[in-house]
Amino acid sequence: MRFYSKLFIAFITSGAHIQLGQCTKDLHRAILDDIMPPTSEFCSSSDTTFTNVYSRERISEWYKPYRHFAEDVFLMEMKNGENNKDAQKWSIRVGQGGNIYSFVGAFGEAMPPQANVHSTDNKKEGAPFMDEVWQTVAVDTTQNNVAEGHSYFIHQAGTYLTDDLREPFWSRDVCISEDDRDLIEEELLDMHCEDNFCSFGSWGQQAHIPTTFTSPALYFNRYADCGNGVLEH
Repeated sequence: MRFYSKLFIAFITSGAHIQLGQCTKDLHRAILDDIMPPTSEFCSSSDTTFTNVYSRERISEWYKPYRHFAEDVFLMEMKNGENNKDAQKWSIRVGQGGNIYSFVGAFGEAMPPQANVHSTDNKKEGAPFMDEVWQTVAVDTTQNNVAEGHSYFIHQAGTYLTDDLREPFWSRDVCISEDDRDLIEEELLDMHCEDNFCSFGSWGQQAHIPTTFTSPALYFNRYADCGNGVLEH
């Protein structure tokens, strides 16, 4: 198993604002293609599969109190081709923020069981599918002051279970509205995936809430099946 990694973060300037769900499919694809370079010239596969239909056939050993969140966080699943050797096969599940929260290969499932509960400011915060995932996090070291209760961590995945939240607030794809989430499989995937790759643009959220800080970060990620067990990120 090999990985290639690239990282793209855009910060929103003062006075700008985000309107979710205002992009057409063609505009969404154009934005993602424009901000990220093409995949590697050595990266190609003809039998990559995608779906945005959640399946319970593969049971993950998630922490039982948080297990019911697994279907909520799910956005899509991507698998490399059947032509790969068994030791090279993998599948990833991508969350609402465009981050990987499940990675399965011949070694089993790489992600932790989501039992992470940590303490800040003498309070315990639940972090289901927020910390123990494959994501981008932006920290402003000039404003982050955990000792005084001013934590500045913009998570690609979303926020912690604080401020009386009963369920996580996931970061959102910047071009998918709530109505779009009810589209049929082919239309939704057409916004993200083609050939051997899927691309995502998401609005990161301050993980520690309530907060006085804004969340001026957009995260752009692309996952590509390069064949022979190689995943490009």
